[in-house]
Amino acid sequence: MYPVPHDFQMAIKKAKKDQSTHLSLRGDKGDLYSRNILFAIPEAVFELSELKSLDLSNNLLRALPLELKRLKKLKQINIALNPLDEIPDRPGLILDSDQVFQFVEVEKTVTPQNVIGIRFRRSGLKRLEHWFSPSQGAFQHIEWLDLSNNLLQTLPESITKLTNLSSLYLYSNQLSTLPESITKLTNLTSLNLSSNQLSTLPESITKLTNLTALDLSNIPFTSPPQEVIEKGILAIEDYFRQASLQGTIPLYEARILIVGEAGAGKTTLKKKLINPDYQLPEKGEDSTLGIEVENNWSFPFTEDIEITFTAHLWDFGGQEIQYMTHQFFLRDRSLYILVADDRRQDADFDYWFKAIHLFGKGSPVLVVLNERNYKSVTNFDLNYYKKLYPELEIHQFSVDLGEDKERILKLTKQVQTFSSKLKHVGDEIPKQWVPIREALAAREAEHHICYKDFVAICNENKVADEQSALFISGYLDALGLIVHFKDDPNLHDFVIVDPKWLVKAVYAVLEDKTLEENKGRFTQDWIFDLWKQKGYKHDECCKLISLIKKDSFEICYELKNHEVSTYIAPQLLPSKEPAYEWEDSHNLHFRFAYPFMPKGIIARLIVRMSEQVAQNADEPLIWKRGAVFEEGKTRAEVTVLDDPETGVESINIRVRGEARAKRDLLTVVRSELRHMHQRSFQNIGSAN
Repeated sequence: MYPVPHDFQMAIKKAKKDQSTHLSLRGDKGDLYSRNILFAIPEAVFELSELKSLDLSNNLLRALPLELKRLKKLKQINIALNPLDEIPDRPGLILDSDQVFQFVEVEKTVTPQNVIGIRFRRSGLKRLEHWFSPSQGAFQHIEWLDLSNNLLQTLPESITKLTNLSSLYLYSNQLSTLPESITKLTNLTSLNLSSNQLSTLPESITKLTNLTALDLSNIPFTSPPQEVIEKGILAIEDYFRQASLQGTIPLYEARILIVGEAGAGKTTLKKKLINPDYQLPEKGEDSTLGIEVENNWSFPFTEDIEITFTAHLWDFGGQEIQYMTHQFFLRDRSLYILVADDRRQDADFDYWFKAIHLFGKGSPVLVVLNERNYKSVTNFDLNYYKKLYPELEIHQFSVDLGEDKERILKLTKQVQTFSSKLKHVGDEIPKQWVPIREALAAREAEHHICYKDFVAICNENKVADEQSALFISGYLDALGLIVHFKDDPNLHDFVIVDPKWLVKAVYAVLEDKTLEENKGRFTQDWIFDLWKQKGYKHDECCKLISLIKKDSFEICYELKNHEVSTYIAPQLLPSKEPAYEWEDSHNLHFRFAYPFMPKGIIARLIVRMSEQVAQNADEPLIWKRGAVFEEGKTRAEVTVLDDPETGVESINIRVRGEARAKRDLLTVVRSELRHMHQRSFQNIGSAN
């Protein structure tokens, strides 16, 4: 027998004396110094004949005994946060609660059909084998089942008896497989499998024809490819349909993203990887404008030298003004190479690791310390960053990119090995996607094609329907091989087959000194002239101006009521805050706090809310780190603030005006910020 804590003994005695209908024996297992923990239900509890409600949460119970049947009036048992081995094999006990875990005993007059759903979260549940046995007939008619945050490794075949089930929540378990028979749950409309250990998704999932909500986030899938999973149910169905018609072929390619400060040696590294004999120019490399892309670097796959592996090298410019736009091209499922000039010690390792953590989502990182004439005074602490970012696989390599050919060859071999071991390598894709990609690559010199031509290429390669063609364009866009805003009516017909061409146009806007001198203002004629000088045609300029506005790259917005089309790029605004009056009383306040705030969030917010930018003597109330927005007589001030002690940056919002209008405008600002988080910064971990 386990001892009963003194406090619990007193609570039981009081309940017996008072004929209580409720008894709380909630444990304190989180407190190392507490003795209030139950390993078994005390025998004295079964003598409390008037008991209707029993709280046993937060203890160390492994099972619920059948003696509970002696409590004839018991209706509810709270067993939250107990490490139960399995759901108790006890007829008549049904779980149903929104916030806590309660067994509700069904009275004889209540038919099983009255039980709508069962919720059983965070209990350490490992097995379900007995739960759906014939003795548990009350479960057969339930419509929803929530078994999230447990330790389930498999689902029993018997779960398919729940034919009325419309919602099934299994997130945060340890499921490695799904039974093929899950297709018997024909009424299922919502299935949440996120944060499990599944590696493959069975094709049978597509037979759940009523399924409209499928959450597969945070799962290390190898099949279908992650880019397919992220596109949702229709994309998954299309993938399996094409795979069954064409067969599949493994994918042996990857992106290598080279990042770091300006002048660190990124471009030299890229060229040395491709050609170890490359000779540096006497004056050194020109600084990279935007991103330089080198596609189709081929080498033997390190796991099987008979297979050719293809890497795409993206060399990112190191000037801070370019960081905001980098966000649209930094991807996960890539190898990141962080290059630092080891002699100068000016690398902002904190910034780059935060950025890679945010955008890379667990991608491996190779830190290359460019020693320069073999002089090393490194300030890079490998162990520190490994502890800080345990989800990242971080490696370090020192080399003199100017002289050390032997070390460069070793570095090249490491890069090839790490690229070959990326988790997505070997993903199976439908065979006909390969010739489609090759046909698009063959037209790279055209820079872009119309949508009709893209569909024709798909049709020539046995992909006949438009839905499948659109899905392939989304997949290739996710890989960074093309750019296609297929859901934008202004850009749908604009399929960019040479991303380098687009990148150069986007960064040309930010790099021109005239624009900075004009405090971010420019006319359409000016930007068109700039692009045309770089070889872009007039119709291309019309498309590009749409690309850099709201819902695409969010670099600029058009000012109202100007005879000549005039734009503002908020990223190039002056830092000085303009003068304006503000009434402090009765303000609404809200704050988004960021462990790491990506560059340009305020600039993008200004573009997204450009129609609500407040004016002060015909000048917009916007600056580099803030803005004022208005709706009628209501105003919202949004500013970036730093806390030098904690290193936390925050966006502070205060709103003045009439009560309801204040709430409405605050909701709009918060909604736009969250839209950006969801679209571009899903791993941001903001606290608000």
